[in-house]
Order: sequence, then structure tokens, then C-alpha cells
Amino acid sequence: MIMNFQGLFEMDVKHLGAHRDNHPDHQSELAGGDYTKSAYYQALIEISVSRIPRNTPTIIKPHPYLDFGCSPLALATLLGEPELNLYTIKEHLLFYRIETAGYKQRLEFHFHQSRLFYVKRSFCKLSLSDANEVFCALRAKYLDDRLFDPENEKIIDPQGNEIFARDNDVLQLEYLRAHHSTFGSL
Repeated sequence: MIMNFQGLFEMDVKHLGAHRDNHPDHQSELAGGDYTKSAYYQALIEISVSRIPRNTPTIIKPHPYLDFGCSPLALATLLGEPELNLYTIKEHLLFYRIETAGYKQRLEFHFHQSRLFYVKRSFCKLSLSDANEVFCALRAKYLDDRLFDPENEKIIDPQGNEIFARDNDVLQLEYLRAHHSTFGSL
């Protein structure tokens, strides 16, 4: 069954309010990464550098109503209280579980000095055809439906913001403010 992903990146979202506790097991399950080490961000940059850039004239936004560089307060005003609010030595992370176009997602918003620099959007339980629909939506929004190889390419805007995909156990879209000084200071 093919789902309609038209507007996937523009439509309103439904918050999934399950598990709003601060139990350590829940925190590690939701966070899903070791953000206390700069090696995580270094690996993102290495992946980014290895991808072939596909330029777009459209400014990449990590969320339809938020730009890179926004504050945690602006995000919370738009999306409400996060499911998890995590502080590391250098970063502030906000985690949300949402549903868009019928698909459950986990969103991670990473801030450095109270400015958004990285977002990870993880799609849960997508079939191969559904993942293809996500890529079709990306192509339509940023590449005027031109071909896009999500395994080897990334989309980059005139400001140097990027999107690339990874398919580990779940499909992940990585939104980076890659050429900003933040990555050099982590």
C-alpha cells in the first residue's frame, strides 16, 4: 500500500504523548546516541563529506516553521513540551515523537549555545515503498523531481545547510548546518 506523502514536510503533526517520564532506560532509548562525545558529530561530518552534493535553490529548513539557528524556546513554542530535554556539557537536545502523514517519527533537535545546528528525523517501521515515497517528497521539495541517490548524495542549499539520509534499522534524515562554526567547536 502506497501512502500519500504529499506535504510530508509541511503538514501539521500529531504528538505522541507516550512515556513522558524521566526514567534512565527511557531516556537512553529515546536519545539513542552518545551525544556526550564529539565523535558522534565528527562522524556526521565525515558522512556528509563523503556524499556527492546536489544543489537546491530552496533553503533547507529542519522543520517547516523553523530555521537553523533558532532557539529552544522557539521550538518549544511551536511543538510544545518535548518528550525528553537533555543537556550535555556543550549541547542541549530536545526530543519529540510525532506522527506525520500517518507515520511515526522521532525528532531530535540539537542546540549549541542555544542555536539549532542539527536535526535527526527517524521514521519508524517504513516499508521500502514508503521510504521511496519519503525520497520522492524530498526530490519534489528540493530538487524539482530530479533524480536523487539517497545512499550516495546529499542535498545542499545556498547557505550550506544539508540533508542526507541513512538507513540503519530505521530511515533517518539528517539535517545539518554543516558549515557553521558549531561543528568546529564541539
